[in-house]
Amino acid sequence: MKSNRKSTGVRHKQGWFWTVLSLIQVMVLVGLAVGMVLFVLAFWNVATIIPDIQRAAPTSMPESTKIFAENGELLAVIYEEQNREYVPLKEIPKHLIDATIVMEDRRFFEHSGVDVRGILRALWVNIRSKSPEQGASTITQQLARNVFLSRRKTLSRKIQEAILAVQLERKFTKNEILEMYLNQIFYGAGAYGVQAAAKVYFGKKVSELTLPECALLAAIPQRPSEYNPYHDKELAERRRNMVLDLMAEYGKISREEAEQAKSVPVRLAFKRPSSARIRRAPYFVDFVVKQLVERYGDQVVYRGGLRVYTTLHTGIQAAADRAIKEGIARFRYCNVTQGALVCLEPRSGKILAMVGGVDYEKSPLNRAYLVNHPRQAGSAFKPFVYAAALEAGMTPGTRILDAPVSYAGGPGGRLWRPRNYGGGYRGWVTMEQALALSINIPAIRTLNQIGIDRAIEMAHRLGITSPIPHNLSIAIGTSGVTVLEMASAYTAFATGGLHADPIAILRVEDKDRNVIEETVPRARRVLSQEVANQMDRMLRAVVLWGTASKGAGHIPEARGKTGTTQSERDAWFVGYTPQLLAAVWVGNDDNTPMRRATGGIVCAPIWASFMEEALKFRLQAPKVEIVSSSEDREPRRIRERRSSDRSTQEEASSSSDTADSDIISVPICDESGQLATEACPSTHMEQFPRDEAPTERCSLHPGTSPDRFEEPRPRSADAPSRASAPPPPEQLSGHGRPRPPELQTEGSTLPGARSEVPRVRVRLCRQTGLLATDFCPDTIQRSLPIDEVPKAKCNIHLTAPR
Repeated sequence: MKSNRKSTGVRHKQGWFWTVLSLIQVMVLVGLAVGMVLFVLAFWNVATIIPDIQRAAPTSMPESTKIFAENGELLAVIYEEQNREYVPLKEIPKHLIDATIVMEDRRFFEHSGVDVRGILRALWVNIRSKSPEQGASTITQQLARNVFLSRRKTLSRKIQEAILAVQLERKFTKNEILEMYLNQIFYGAGAYGVQAAAKVYFGKKVSELTLPECALLAAIPQRPSEYNPYHDKELAERRRNMVLDLMAEYGKISREEAEQAKSVPVRLAFKRPSSARIRRAPYFVDFVVKQLVERYGDQVVYRGGLRVYTTLHTGIQAAADRAIKEGIARFRYCNVTQGALVCLEPRSGKILAMVGGVDYEKSPLNRAYLVNHPRQAGSAFKPFVYAAALEAGMTPGTRILDAPVSYAGGPGGRLWRPRNYGGGYRGWVTMEQALALSINIPAIRTLNQIGIDRAIEMAHRLGITSPIPHNLSIAIGTSGVTVLEMASAYTAFATGGLHADPIAILRVEDKDRNVIEETVPRARRVLSQEVANQMDRMLRAVVLWGTASKGAGHIPEARGKTGTTQSERDAWFVGYTPQLLAAVWVGNDDNTPMRRATGGIVCAPIWASFMEEALKFRLQAPKVEIVSSSEDREPRRIRERRSSDRSTQEEASSSSDTADSDIISVPICDESGQLATEACPSTHMEQFPRDEAPTERCSLHPGTSPDRFEEPRPRSADAPSRASAPPPPEQLSGHGRPRPPELQTEGSTLPGARSEVPRVRVRLCRQTGLLATDFCPDTIQRSLPIDEVPKAKCNIHLTAPR
């Protein structure tokens, strides 16, 4: 009985197993049937357009693309000049054929049109890198796509492309396919096919090309607009060298031949066919064309008859052109040869002007945005560090020690000992003073305190897209950035914490005037209103009494930050008013040092000259869609409040620093840095937001504190309208006062702050902040935590003055 039950259970389980297996088989068969039907339909769809060799050149009539400014003024006409000359394969150098196969389709002679192994390899690489780094289209597929299909990235088009490739392989030999491909492919600069490309770039027939020239041509087709050597010669040379290395790796040439070819400089014929009639703003037009090609492909842009409406303001662009050209000429004695400028409408991110160099005809390299040519930001990067510090709990009044410091990780395993520009140290300074006077050491100490990751995250959040190295030197701007990135990243300081990505294209219409793209500016909150306002206040101090005061201090409502890199190889000023934001960079293409060319001396005056003209144009308030985020759940209300805040501040600019008296002046003890008492021997007055004023009384000189604090006096009619900046440090008595610990905020303690440690009384040199020598002319007694006492003596006053 028990045996019967057991056998019945086994048969029951086996029945379920075979039922599931049958269902799986049915599903597989249905899937195969559906796949076969789709394959037959796709095959039928393309079976009637199998080409012959005479159809290797497109037959449709090209139409020019027109690019307009925001006011409808024509900026440029982009068209395809029919620069094409068919040559047989026997006239094409073997080096060019080998280089093309190595770059585009290494298994060309092994597959039948579609490379399954290549598809799997590209899929694996892209999965590992989490980005589409490799493609898998064969030369035959590219030929099918370029001649017979659109560039739309759809599944049906990919199926058509694959079937056409197989059909082409059945109809033509490999050499015939190569010949069609090399005569059809686009090489940039209006050149289709290898013969036209050889004449455009080198001024010779394709049969006369050398190995380095063949490698350079083979590097272009993957991204013709970006790798065009007329646009970026250095990038083209790097790509050429990569092709030569690949040719050596796959046995097409020897390693010695590759190294010899890499040593040959790129020499161009400068016989570019005119593929554009540019009336104005050539650098901006190049920027727009690059974006169009990335979205729609070369064929559509140069032959498709598009109408492109952009954000460019012709009047502001003219002011930018003049400012760069005249500014570089004015400071030629500083060994300054190049400059760039980008102007944005800060709330919408619209690019109103772009200048990528002094003379487009002599050098079309666009220094305003090319990611392959980033320049170090210098001190213009410091606002990102301080914005992150404000989020971490610090305030503009936080005191930071400006004194010698060293960190591990320097060159050759040595200690890194950063210095201030011009040398010297100031002792204890506030964050606001450190930013306004562009002092390096406090920025580095702040970054070390809050952590490098916070600053990097802040920079990326604000709009920096270039990679940022993970080291303390980024506090003083050793990271490479573009002018467009810097302009975009400062917009959050100008808008109360909102950021809109920069845009150049508003609307694109096809040749039948159908709108195929329309852009609505969108902004999202990246900073709290409080942090943005604090940064705005500190950037105002830079212009009022800091490093930009001489160059840009006369521009009403101006804010900004200067930047100068090591050996004065780069100089910057990024600044804004309520209406406009602009970034200015100057330097040399060969990266040679300039002479006495700092951001305050050169870039701030160029920026001010531009702003004087640009601010004459009255711009309509932009329509910006505020995108909701976790930090901004009521974007419409915030946008309206920000707008009303701005108008209220503008109305109040004629009478006082702020609409209400939220800034108060309090007495501070020079020795302890705490709220002064009547017993403190040396004090000074300092301004704070009312809710951030220190409340802890001096612990060194017990006594009573004043009962009331002073309100700041109203300024004259031409005073700035927003949060006031404190007076310059040289006007404060007791400058250089210590405030333990190394970084300390009024009324709050940073996470990780140390507990109280023993204090000692020392005599310091006021000028250097180091232990005083017998020859220091101006000293002061200080009470410091024992581990805060400087280890070194003053290195300036070593002997008696003569």
